[in-house]
Amino acid sequence: AAASDVYKRQVQPAITAAEDGDTVLVYPGTYVVYPEAGAATDRINFLGKKITVCSTNPNSAAVVASTIIELAESGPYQTCISIVLFQFGEGRSSVLRGFTIRKGRDPYYGAGVRIMDGCSPTIERCVFTNNHGGDGGALAAGNGSPLIRYNTFEGNGDGAGGAVRTNGRALIQSNTFKGNAGSYGGAIMCGADAQILSNTFTGNWCGMAANAIYC
Repeated sequence: AAASDVYKRQVQPAITAAEDGDTVLVYPGTYVVYPEAGAATDRINFLGKKITVCSTNPNSAAVVASTIIELAESGPYQTCISIVLFQFGEGRSSVLRGFTIRKGRDPYYGAGVRIMDGCSPTIERCVFTNNHGGDGGALAAGNGSPLIRYNTFEGNGDGAGGAVRTNGRALIQSNTFKGNAGSYGGAIMCGADAQILSNTFTGNWCGMAANAIYC
C-alpha cells in the first residue's frame, strides 16, 4: 500500500483502542482521510474519549509542519467531510495537539475540525491551512465551550467565519489568524458568548461585514 494509505489506517485504530487518560502519539507523516459517498466515518473521531492525540513535539514548528492530516483530493465537493470530528460530548480533557490540518472541504461546517453541540475539546498548537467549506472554514464549534489556543489559521475560508465559527462559549486565545476570508467575519464569527483573548489578526478579509471578527 502507499505510505499515505498505511498512515491512514494507523491513527483512527489507535484512537479506537485507546482508553481514557491515554496519549496517542503520532509520528511525522501525511495521514489522509478519504471522503466517499456514504463514508462519513472515514475521519478522525475521538469517540467521546478523554485522550490526547498529538504529534511527537507540538512545540516544534518543524514537527508540526511535517505531521499532517489532510483530506484526499478526490470526490465531488458534496461528499466531502470535516477532517476531525467531536460528537460524543468530549470535554477539555479530549485534546488535539500539534498537527498541520489542511485541504479540508465540507459544504456545511468546519472543514478542518467540527465540534458538535455539547462538545468542548481542547485544540492547541495546530496549523490550519487551505481548509474551505461552509460556516467555519477551518473550525466550527456548536454550543459547547471548547478551548482553542496557540494555533495558526492561515488561508482558510468560504462561509461565515473564514477560519472559526462558534455558537457557544469558546475560549479563543493566543492564536494567529492570517489571510483568511469569509462572508461575515473574515477570521472569526461568534454567535454567542465567546472569549477572544490575545490573538493576532493580519490580512483577513470578508465579503459582507467585519474583516477580523463578527459577533
